Amino acid sequence: MRPADIKATINHEEFAFDVSILHNKKLSYSMELKNNEQAIRDKEAAKMKKYQHIESVSNLTFIPFVVDEHGKFGSCANQIIEKIARTLDQTAEQKTCFRKYWEKQIRSAYRKGIMSHRLERQNRCSPIH
Repeated sequence: MRPADIKATINHEEFAFDVSILHNKKLSYSMELKNNEQAIRDKEAAKMKKYQHIESVSNLTFIPFVVDEHGKFGSCANQIIEKIARTLDQTAEQKTCFRKYWEKQIRSAYRKGIMSHRLERQNRCSPIH
């Protein structure tokens, strides 16, 4: 079992991140939003349970980094972005800008990855090939 997708040191503390992307299809937006929030919490809890051994056998703090298909972060993902922002020697306004910038960067990279995957799949299925 791999320990994590990403390992990082933040303010002299070692972290292990396991990244999950949720894809939920529901009938209505309001129902989807409610179900996605619960699905994110469930996925975070499942990841915490799966990797609960990490902290007892290493000096790593495990963080499940869960994002839904619309770019909504789970609470653990939000907490780590906030933790990084708090370690910066900046004003509150600068920390907020930093946090928002990285949330947008992560969401953009995520969407770019999805679109690249869809384009590759479309090209493989195209009669031209």
